[in-house]
Amino acid sequence: MKRTKFVIAFAMAVLSVGSTPLLAAPQGSDEAQIKALEQRIVDGAKAKDVDGIMKNYAPDETLLVFDVVPPRE
Repeated sequence: MKRTKFVIAFAMAVLSVGSTPLLAAPQGSDEAQIKALEQRIVDGAKAKDVDGIMKNYAPDETLLVFDVVPPRE
């Protein structure tokens, strides 16, 4: 019982810390970075450059991507 309470308290603490930004950046800067990211992805898609698109996600092979296949009819 004590272990369950500890695990729940620890999970809540981790979630609360993870939801607060450590360094607050100006909102305009965040918006500009997001728009630049979107533009890089769009440019990569238009150029059919898979490597250019994937550079925006992860610098190494730690990213796991999968497609959800709809059920067969």
